[in-house]
Amino acid sequence: MQQRLETMVDQDEEKIELALEYLFLMTRDPDLVEISTGWRRTFAYDNGPRVAKSALTADDFERYFDPGLKESIEQSWGGLLTTSVDEIRNAIEAKKRQDQQAKQESYPFNQPDALFIDMDFWARSATWTDEEAVMLSLDRHPLPPYLESIKNVSDNELQECLIAQHFFDRIALVEAAKKAGQISSTGKSIDFVNWFERMEFETSEELINKVRHFQGKPAGSAARKSVNLSDQQENTLLKLVAAMAVRGYSFDPSKHRNQATADIRSDLELLGLELDDKTVLKWLRAATDLIHKDFWKTD
Repeated sequence: MQQRLETMVDQDEEKIELALEYLFLMTRDPDLVEISTGWRRTFAYDNGPRVAKSALTADDFERYFDPGLKESIEQSWGGLLTTSVDEIRNAIEAKKRQDQQAKQESYPFNQPDALFIDMDFWARSATWTDEEAVMLSLDRHPLPPYLESIKNVSDNELQECLIAQHFFDRIALVEAAKKAGQISSTGKSIDFVNWFERMEFETSEELINKVRHFQGKPAGSAARKSVNLSDQQENTLLKLVAAMAVRGYSFDPSKHRNQATADIRSDLELLGLELDDKTVLKWLRAATDLIHKDFWKTD
């Protein structure tokens, strides 16, 4: 053991640091954190492995490690000291990925039961709370145990938990959308799913379709009737759209961004009608294509 430790002290700083980190990941022993921190402090203050060799000796390792850990270290160092820095670094990254995957799977909101959602129940609910809506948008059951577990993810854990990050980000976006009138203050489920689509969230198509089935306008209403237009009729409607878009909303097809698109969608919602920005823009461009190019020329 003494010879092993003396050999370790002779290694370069980077290999020692990486080897200590690897051993800590494998054993999770707090003594390794202490000894690794000691090495970092020595190198930071004394600026170089040469001073570190004299500052941290094999006797220091004997004092730090208990007999059981020393035996494990002795077995591991033989291989680590003959391994390249890149190989140790790759082993560390692989172990971290493995640990991270295991950590993600351990969260209650990532358990199989949390992924099983009664779509019919939630689609029949006329209103959702903000938190229920966001959980459903993440394909997670919004029951209290799963909801509380995601809300209790610590700041340190949040950096590596994508689902929790999305949860808090979407809660903030929902609050802003309600203030802007994009989602009703009562939290209608139909408003939420329409907003999910506008935000291009990857939300269950089954949930969206079921909500529209249960919460949409009754079949047979004027809004749901399908009308087959002839080419002449469609052309006539496009001309009407072009006139209203340009003269009423100042739509300019040459601009990449048009306030007219958002204004029209907003006015449609006030009338109880729904179209997303992409659909509005598609038909505005189709309509204004009928306008002669000379109209757009400026003096």
